[in-house]
Amino acid sequence: MYNEIQEAKLRLLNRVQRAIHDTDHPLREKFGLCWKNPSSAAELIEAIQQKKFVAPAPDDKSARYHEWFGIEFRDPKIVKDEEGYKTARKKIQEAAEKVGDEIFVLSPAEGLESFRKFESFVEKLMK
Repeated sequence: MYNEIQEAKLRLLNRVQRAIHDTDHPLREKFGLCWKNPSSAAELIEAIQQKKFVAPAPDDKSARYHEWFGIEFRDPKIVKDEEGYKTARKKIQEAAEKVGDEIFVLSPAEGLESFRKFESFVEKLMK
């Protein structure tokens, strides 16, 4: 059984993990790595009408083996940036490791303050 301090620290560590998890999809969207294939004819027509798709390069021979022949149903204005995504994920992981260490060694109140700084850092990175 955990005492109150241990429980408070575990709760904060769980919040750090949840924050890491909750940033993945929005980060993928931000860096053009996330799209949703249409699940009906109406969604397909809407995506085409709104020009919310990116066709594969003409020389992409692998596209014929992918679902939708390599068409990505996403906003073409958002440039696909795999390196930007990886860099952002790395920054979040490094910050999470730092705040996790602080939560582990500091008091719960100080750990909460560190967690709030982490949340603020992640929020700024997501913009």
